[in-house]
Amino acid sequence: MGTMVLYRFHLKGFTMMVCTRTLLAATLLLGAIQGLALAKEAIPAMNKDVLTSGSVSVSPDSGISGEFGTWTVTYTVGAEGIATGGGIRVQLPDDWHSGPRNSANRLQHLKAEADNYVQAHCTNADVKLSTLVEDLPPAQLVKNAKHSLDGRLERYVFVVRVMVEEGALAEGDSIDLIYGDTRGGSQGYRAGAVSTGPLPLL
Repeated sequence: MGTMVLYRFHLKGFTMMVCTRTLLAATLLLGAIQGLALAKEAIPAMNKDVLTSGSVSVSPDSGISGEFGTWTVTYTVGAEGIATGGGIRVQLPDDWHSGPRNSANRLQHLKAEADNYVQAHCTNADVKLSTLVEDLPPAQLVKNAKHSLDGRLERYVFVVRVMVEEGALAEGDSIDLIYGDTRGGSQGYRAGAVSTGPLPLL
């Protein structure tokens, strides 16, 4: 099973605690989007009014390198809620996207039946979400650099944006961002070619 590891990080005043095990440790970058358009040609800057409450978990917290699986990042909304036009951006560790021939496995939100499909779902039936992989490349084996949430340009980076298109999320509602959602026929999400230990949250 591996040892339990406890990480603490601070995101502009937002302290989050996550327990994880040591096979493939889950990590993410999470931020608020307030009324930002889904512009294909530009990646908008993070709004300064970041979420200051709520909690995040990742399940399962391990996987087998190179094999297909499904991993869910769950954000439980805090006291301030998320209004229409708001949302979250999530970035898993670079190593989780490592693929063959020094390439990144292409994470995508366009084809539910294809590999590495990512999609967000919500516990509030009155809320409509949209899911977008930023800087989405056309190639299946990705070698071009993309923008990260921590200011880097790197081929193994994939930032997923989840926006509230209709309705509003209240405290206690949750967003499940599913990497390898198989409901549309996808095989799942292929775990990185590189086996890693625990990776710290940023």
